[in-house]
This record gives sequence, C-alpha cells and structure tokens, in this order.
Amino acid sequence: MRPLTHFESPRGTQMDFLTTNPNLSIFSTTPIPTSCLSLKPTLPTKRSSKSHFANKTVFKIPNYLGYHCNHPDGSAHGGAAVIIRAALRHYKAPPYRTDKIQANVLNIHTQPWSFNVAALYSPRLHSIRNDDYNNFLHHLDTKFIAGGNWNDKHTNWGSRLTTLKGRNLLQSITNFNCTYLSTAEPTYWPTDPNKVPDLLDFLVIKGFSKNYLQLTPNWDLPSDHTPIIATLSTHVFRKPPAPRLSSHTTNRNFFRTHSQQATPRHATSNPG
Repeated sequence: MRPLTHFESPRGTQMDFLTTNPNLSIFSTTPIPTSCLSLKPTLPTKRSSKSHFANKTVFKIPNYLGYHCNHPDGSAHGGAAVIIRAALRHYKAPPYRTDKIQANVLNIHTQPWSFNVAALYSPRLHSIRNDDYNNFLHHLDTKFIAGGNWNDKHTNWGSRLTTLKGRNLLQSITNFNCTYLSTAEPTYWPTDPNKVPDLLDFLVIKGFSKNYLQLTPNWDLPSDHTPIIATLSTHVFRKPPAPRLSSHTTNRNFFRTHSQQATPRHATSNPG
C-alpha cells in the first residue's frame, strides 16, 4: 500500500489516509482519547500501480464510501480511487482527469485544518510539460496533500537519475510554492531483473510546513511499491541529530594517546 497519511487532531479525532498500490486512498475517523491518529491497515491490496477501474466498476466496503477517477476513455486502465469512512466530514471535489494525470480529489474537514487530498496516477509513457503540471497544481487549490505514483524521477527527491518529466515537475513545484516529501529511498521494486529499483512515489504538499510532517517507509504490506507513512502533526517534529564520530565532550588527547598505543608502529612478517 502507498502512501499513508497519519494526522493528529487536538479534539482526539482519528483520521487515516492511505493511498494504496492501485492508487486507492482510504480515509477513516473514530474518536480516540489520545489526540493522535494512526492507521489500521486491514484492507486487502492489489499488486498494481493504478486502480484499473472502468466506468461500471463497483467497489464497496461497509461503513466506507468509494470514489474513483477513471482514465478519460473509461476503460479499465490507469485511474485513481478513494475510499473514505462515511463518518468523516468531507465532500468530493472535482477530479483531475487527463490522459497524462488522473487524480481523485477530496476536501477533508477536520480540526484544525480543511484541505484537499489527492490520490493520483501518472502513466510512465506520457511526456508531461510544465503547463500540464501547472494546471494540475492549480486545480488542487491553496492547501493540499497530493500523493501517489508520479512516475517522475529527480535526484532532489531521491531518484537515482533525473528525467525531463522530473525537471518539469520540480519547476512547477517551485513556481507554485509547493514542497515535495519523500523517503529518499526506492519505492518501486520491478520484477524484471534488468530494471533497477527507484523512487517513484512521493508527496507534494502546499499550505503545510515540512516541519509538521514525517515520512517513513512501511515494509509490512506486500507489493512492488513500498508503502509510505506520512504523519501530519499539529506539533513540530523533532528530528534526531545526525550521527557523529565525536562531540564537544570527547577527550581528543586521550583518544590520540590510546590510538598510538594500540596501533603497532611496525608490522613484522614471519619469513617461515
């Protein structure tokens, strides 16, 4: 499954946002006393990177509502889908549906935020220009979280190389004052041994500071795409300090003396 967004609410409302491999987003909310939000990933997954829904597809889960944004031709390929818990206050925003990008958009109402969340799929073979990305980001309004299989590679978010699509997306992200978030690790694991794992799945956000979000990979759910857990909090995350060989309390003189005594000055050989 890919990616999960985990929210915290001062009113103790639990909301789970899970974008799965078939670009399926799951939203849930239940009252909890701890003012934190967590995911309970109990729904089945598909080994696919898009929804494969057609216009006549019916997909139901008790106590949830389903929305899907199919490919413009209405056939069972590409597309993105959303499942949201019926108790969560929301409304369906207009989807973004082109041959190059299919995104299902919901507007979520929770404390202290009201924002759009988009599950998207972008086919790999299409050439996407800046105007295409600009139109999509403009469609998501001023406060949003958009995640899924972008099929865009750029070393800035951790891909092993940079493609033209990746350059165009980064330029649009910069022009619209957005931010990208990734795990900086491969998220796609091809079954073809001649292909190399790479990072294709990440989030683009606007209206939120990166200091309030945290991304971690999840290896529990089987797929050719690694699930991503994105936690959005009302408090700034404290990042662990980078590991260092020494600190201000290190006794460098003792370390030097000990190293000199422990290291032999001349290596001896046994002629045998």
